[in-house]
Amino acid sequence: MLPPSPPPNKAPYLNPAPTPTTVLIGATLSLPFTIVDETIATVKVAITAPTPTPSWMTQTVASNTLTFSMAPPLTDFTTVKVWNCKVTLTDAAGLKKDHSFDVTVKNTAPYFNPDPPLTMTMPWKTSTSISFPAFKDNEGHTDTGASKTVEYKATINAANTFI
Repeated sequence: MLPPSPPPNKAPYLNPAPTPTTVLIGATLSLPFTIVDETIATVKVAITAPTPTPSWMTQTVASNTLTFSMAPPLTDFTTVKVWNCKVTLTDAAGLKKDHSFDVTVKNTAPYFNPDPPLTMTMPWKTSTSISFPAFKDNEGHTDTGASKTVEYKATINAANTFI
């Protein structure tokens, strides 16, 4: 009687499967994946578009766990885009599996905190100064002050309506 044959070799894969995700500029994204294969030989992580792979994208493999990390620099606005990522796993028998997913690096616009008043009453033929609250930026970008100038003009026509 012949001994039972071993199960067929299957290509390695990541668990969970990578899905599209978003990271804010200046933040760190860390995605851990379990590599499902007992004989993993190589793991390659690359940016397929735009290229080349940036220095702030890293990966580590330890104990069948791939940790994919991105930390786009706070002041490098060229990183604000969709990054097409590809992970290629190869096992000892040469079977390969590619996983592709997108990481979107976003930058949110600064805003007033709290919101300024939406209406204002002024006597006829007067001028006034309007104080706006502070700007807030979710990513912590340094405010140079240049963006703090808010100009508001209102013109009233002969029918006493704003134009």
